[in-house]
Amino acid sequence: MTNAWRGLAVIALMGCHGTTEAPRAAAGSSASAPIIANTPTPTEVADAGPITTNCVPPDFGGAVSTFVAVDETHVLMCLTRTVQWAGHTDETKCLRIDLTTGHQLDAAPLPTTMDDRPVIVAPRFKVTDTPKGVTVCWPNNACRKLALAPVPVIEDMPREGYGVDVSDDNRTVVATPPMTVDVKKTVHVLDAQTGKVRAKITVGDATYACPGEAQFLGDTIYVPAARCNAPKAVGRLYDRTGKPLGTVDAVNVASSSPYPLDERRWAIAGSQGNGVAIVDVVTGETTSAIASTPQLPPAACPYCGAIDVASSSGTYLTTTPSGRLLEASAGVVVFDAAITRIERHLPLQLCSAPTSAPRPR
Repeated sequence: MTNAWRGLAVIALMGCHGTTEAPRAAAGSSASAPIIANTPTPTEVADAGPITTNCVPPDFGGAVSTFVAVDETHVLMCLTRTVQWAGHTDETKCLRIDLTTGHQLDAAPLPTTMDDRPVIVAPRFKVTDTPKGVTVCWPNNACRKLALAPVPVIEDMPREGYGVDVSDDNRTVVATPPMTVDVKKTVHVLDAQTGKVRAKITVGDATYACPGEAQFLGDTIYVPAARCNAPKAVGRLYDRTGKPLGTVDAVNVASSSPYPLDERRWAIAGSQGNGVAIVDVVTGETTSAIASTPQLPPAACPYCGAIDVASSSGTYLTTTPSGRLLEASAGVVVFDAAITRIERHLPLQLCSAPTSAPRPR
């Protein structure tokens, strides 16, 4: 049985907003800087020589786990890897990176609890998915059973449920069935008040035959559609009636998480840092696409071994309090204010010697 609260869950701590799960939760963050560990004074830098802790081992191979702007001029970036010989223990490396100079300092991860003044934004809805059916509930205890075929229990197979999202106005639900219910994964658009299906969207085609889960970008329905035998995907946009609005194909959207810039513009990072598309979700038009840092071979990209972009949950995006877009891609990519070009790329600063721990497999 799947029984999980869905939606934005953010802990705001003394003005510090952020999440270790998705860049979307950091939108418009005006966070103050996290506590910095081992921050030397200028005198200490001169006396102590190179600061070997303020760097990333060149073979670290961690996936991006946190990427959030802590103020207008600094971003917190954390890489997490599993150390195989230590009983699969996660090891995290966090850096506070100066967006002007690229200088980086060791930093503590964002706190997840604090005793004095936590402010919690409650999740917007809860989905209960059992062999008897699918129900959506809201914090006011209103619930609605959805007119969806139940997912059967198949012996010796884990039971997958529907992927469900609810519009911001709580009027429309989109549900993506698992392949055990519908091999084409036809997206169902339902009325949240009645639970009845209003439209069905067939997303896949001959080239991109494996759709992902539908979600709302504002009032628009977004569904990634991938090639079934290759890590390549496009994004399909539809209105609430199921009418197609456009396709995002300027970048490879595989495993990417769309990121809101304002009420109608969303940024979608290409898989493994191959670019960023800016999409008007009202018209379905891709208004601009910026080629990002190419994935270079190790000989030409010595810092690429420090970060495993492919294992990250999509290439991470965040914005500064003023709206400046940043991308985590083998370092930090800073875009200009209009998001029409890359202003600078700040590669990760590497330690002089690799670590003894093997890279995760």
